Amino acid sequence: MKRPESRARHLGSLLAVLAGSALGVGVLAGTAAASGTSTDGVSQTAQVEICKAYTTPAINENPTPTFYFSILDSSANKQFVDVTAGAGAGNFVCSEPIQVAPGVVTIHEKWAEGGGSHWWSVSSITEPVGDSYIVPGSVDLSAGTVQVDVPANNTATVEYTNDPNDGFIEVCKSAPAGTVTGNYTYNLVGRDGYTGTATTQVGSCSSPVEVPAGLVTVTEAGTNLYVTSIEASFNAAPGTASSGPGSPIVGTPNLQTGTVSVFVAPAMGSTETQTDVYYTDDVVQFKVCKQWNGADDPSSVLFPFTMTANGPSGPTAVPGSPFSLAVGDCSNPIQLRAGTMVTVTEGVVAGTKVQSIVPEGALSLSPAVAPNPDAVNRSVQVIIGQPTTSTTSSVNEGVVTFVDGPADPGSLKICVTAGTTAPSASSYDFSVSNGPSTTVPVGGCNVVGGAGTPTMFPYNSTITITGAVASPDMATAISAVPQLVTEYRGTTNEPVIVPGSVDLSAPSVQVVMSEGNTVATEVDFTIGDPPSSTTTQGSGASTSAPSSTASSSTPSAGGSSLGTPQGTSTLSPPATVSPVVSSASGSASSASATTAALLTRDRAHLSRLSHDIAVTRTSLARYHAAWHNAAVHHAKSTPKLLAEVKRLQKRLHLLLQQRNHLIAAINRL
Repeated sequence: MKRPESRARHLGSLLAVLAGSALGVGVLAGTAAASGTSTDGVSQTAQVEICKAYTTPAINENPTPTFYFSILDSSANKQFVDVTAGAGAGNFVCSEPIQVAPGVVTIHEKWAEGGGSHWWSVSSITEPVGDSYIVPGSVDLSAGTVQVDVPANNTATVEYTNDPNDGFIEVCKSAPAGTVTGNYTYNLVGRDGYTGTATTQVGSCSSPVEVPAGLVTVTEAGTNLYVTSIEASFNAAPGTASSGPGSPIVGTPNLQTGTVSVFVAPAMGSTETQTDVYYTDDVVQFKVCKQWNGADDPSSVLFPFTMTANGPSGPTAVPGSPFSLAVGDCSNPIQLRAGTMVTVTEGVVAGTKVQSIVPEGALSLSPAVAPNPDAVNRSVQVIIGQPTTSTTSSVNEGVVTFVDGPADPGSLKICVTAGTTAPSASSYDFSVSNGPSTTVPVGGCNVVGGAGTPTMFPYNSTITITGAVASPDMATAISAVPQLVTEYRGTTNEPVIVPGSVDLSAPSVQVVMSEGNTVATEVDFTIGDPPSSTTTQGSGASTSAPSSTASSSTPSAGGSSLGTPQGTSTLSPPATVSPVVSSASGSASSASATTAALLTRDRAHLSRLSHDIAVTRTSLARYHAAWHNAAVHHAKSTPKLLAEVKRLQKRLHLLLQQRNHLIAAINRL
């Protein structure tokens, strides 16, 4: 509360005492009673009140600090009280009146919350004008003590004013010659809620930062660090004091988190007693390695890679892209500043796919992308440097290993759809690079090589398809199902139709093959004016595939908690193909239009089935891995995981049966 006028307060206290005496009560409400006894045997009391203010410091700190006092009265009764101070000299905030025995009372400021003797110093101890309770000569500012002589039925008010004790700190940064450059930032945490920062370049020191005197914690900013040493001294050259006698370091520096606690002496406005902290950082090495898992080790194949980097300056340069690695090789180590974000992507080698990407050593996975690593898209993003959350010893090299294996080939189907203007020919020939020519009827489809003995093309290989379409006929659209290249684990972010490859005048297109042991890739040519529902593919984009709500969940590696896989969309029965019935007039155009409508419907269903198959395969692979891991460790979840694996296997078998029936129906059209 704010301090009331002294005389009004004394009068109120006296009236309260008199009222209490008349009622036979010898103790005022408030803290524990302390009393004296008069000659007539009547209990007597007195009161003290402590008022507190502080001068506002030049740095950020707790706006309402709490100070603690002990009160020892003439009867040797000791009490403790805390008082929240008012900001600004003279802006006192007072405690409630505290009952004491009449006579000499000793008041001692013990400490300030979070501040200790180094953060605050008592600058004055006074009493309100007109009061004369302070014992002459009893004020001791350095000890924070005062004595007051309080007569019975009186209240003595004591006013404490504190000044903040500040100090100064500098943070200096060094590194081995020719390695790390750029700016570094450090977070400072001190007493009484203080926080601040210091920034410096490599090879120099920050400006002096005013901080609360006492213990200050310094932490190098960032989540990935490589700090090799931390030293500190009282305004001296680096190396003259570290953690030995006379050093300001308190405890042991943590190189993993880049943290040190140091003592900062009260400076009284001068930087002569400042604390200097010296950090040394080094670069971290990084390399990419290549491994193979499977038969027919392609030792003569070079796998292409691209690498990009970004982050704070000095150094973040990576090798020119692309670079190539053979199986069993690693790239030359490069030196990077800790905190640099590096993205590595493996290029396409037809017939192979990335099975896993393994990051190790002084790096962490970036949370900026997901999934990460992304084996389906052959990419990973890492942050170089030792994570501050790591419990292992610091190392100075990070490694990312790409493990590849063989991928299944896929077959190719070519379809021809009639536009609103019926084409003049009933079928068209198509040449296929690395495959036999194929004749496709209008309104129908053919598998390259034949449905019984399809030509199998390597996964991720690029195939050029060119149609023999003569004037006056012309291609008005080219599309693909699916739109994006897929493999058993899921869909990549690469389009099936190579951007810019669509040439309607030829007509021709380049497509990238998906993985699959049935029809993996379908390319549709529209000859004549396209139906209103068909998107013209002059730019090389494919039509949008119908969406599906199916997704997959990741099983718990430890098996302690498992969610039900979400790849459980409803299984539809195989599509029933309506026969094409000619009218009495034998209208060929009507039959063609009906066939085209059926093809559109069945292809949409096939796209949904293909998506469900990919999702189910992803869930099955994850649950199979979790089951294997649980079995090795004899986990309680092993039976549950095995049951889920069997359920997903049955589901996949049923989906594949449905897709085969649907493909046969489409081929009949």
